[in-house]
Amino acid sequence: MKGIYHHTRHPLYLGVTTFQFGLGILLGNLWISILAPVALAIVHFIAVRPEEGYLADRFGESYLRYKAEVRRYI
Repeated sequence: MKGIYHHTRHPLYLGVTTFQFGLGILLGNLWISILAPVALAIVHFIAVRPEEGYLADRFGESYLRYKAEVRRYI
């Protein structure tokens, strides 16, 4: 396994959260940074959990092995 998916199963969500956190720091707006993990938590329950369930059903044992080897976020 190579690339970003070797380190995290959801690089897009992790990247957007990191961007939002950094943007809040850059703009000096504490609320943007504070809400970054809140937004990730919402995405986690609305998108990530259902997506992982679908992938487990679709790809079975190979996805479960991948899931055991690679962390969800960091």
